[in-house]
Amino acid sequence: PGEAAVEREKSINEMELIEVRNQHNELESQKRGLVKDREDVEAKLTMDVAEDGAFLALHDKCFTANIQQYTYELCMFKNAHQKEGSSSTNLGEW
Repeated sequence: PGEAAVEREKSINEMELIEVRNQHNELESQKRGLVKDREDVEAKLTMDVAEDGAFLALHDKCFTANIQQYTYELCMFKNAHQKEGSSSTNLGEW
């Protein structure tokens, strides 16, 4: 084979390598997402949400109340904040 054929083969191999790397990166990203999903489910299973799980539906739900110049935000099983304008004060974590 001539030098041009060798260069074409090399170029094809490099493109294939790039494609395989891209596929690998995509699969790794999907794997990280699945691991995070599993960790989230495991965390929910260990939460104290009453004997019958009555409060599980409130997980990741946030509620707000406007009182005078403040906005209070309570995110169930997470945290609470007091907001005024662009500032926010952490009132605690669940």
